[in-house]
Amino acid sequence: MQDPNLKYLAALNNIFLYRPGIAKRVIEETGSAEAALKIVTDNPSQFGIKRSHSLSLKELLQNSGEEINWAIDKGIKIISYNHPQYPETLLECSDHPILLYCRGEMNLNQRKIISVVGTRRATSQGLINCEKIIEETANLTPDAVIVSGMAYGIDIAAHKAALKNKLETTAILATGLKEIYPVAHNKYASKIASKGALISEYPFIKEGFKYNFLRRNRIIAGICDVIIIVESAEKGGAIITAKLANSYSREVYALPGRVTDPMSSGCNRLISKNMAPPIHIYSRIT
Repeated sequence: MQDPNLKYLAALNNIFLYRPGIAKRVIEETGSAEAALKIVTDNPSQFGIKRSHSLSLKELLQNSGEEINWAIDKGIKIISYNHPQYPETLLECSDHPILLYCRGEMNLNQRKIISVVGTRRATSQGLINCEKIIEETANLTPDAVIVSGMAYGIDIAAHKAALKNKLETTAILATGLKEIYPVAHNKYASKIASKGALISEYPFIKEGFKYNFLRRNRIIAGICDVIIIVESAEKGGAIITAKLANSYSREVYALPGRVTDPMSSGCNRLISKNMAPPIHIYSRIT
């Protein structure tokens, strides 16, 4: 049965997509998503919304209704932050989304969730090491779920290795589920959804902005019990994700490499700064 509050939550999600904390606060203060939406639409400037950019309550509900109908038609679940299926680990993070759009089965509670991330410019050795790590994970923790971002390089290698080793895998996307990015990975999306899930916080009408990819990292970091950085330069999304995971008190591991390897410099730096133990202490994450 569809949650009657869902259309109001979807509307609030569209308004406060980058500020979910405000939506949650107003819902708590007013007692319901319906009441929160009415207050926001009646007083947009109070919430930092320019009147020229605001929509009427009728327009917002029409848009959210279309979104929900689209999701139902495509077999996509919209899961609110107060739904029992919402990942418990993510609820521990103050900046968690109020809605998650899920294609597949979001089976992330009561499981070992391991995020595996790294550079898009992965080396051949990095790809081999990623597969070895996940193969060992499958042997030691066969009920683990491998989470990554379905990007080029280490991310897609992690998903492919999970599928190969019969592990569930979940992709956290930086775009809505209407259009998969990168397009080249469309061929893997259905396989991932059939053995896990594709998850996004973004509505189906949302464009894929560069900033969304950085925001997506907080979900990859927050949703897991453990995160492994396979390869990374000193700066990049994987290092940001590692720092976020540290701030969420997650276990962070990094695969060390030679000091002359640019794509190992980020991992080596995490290890040298005591932000992540080296991955050879692997038994600790089983």
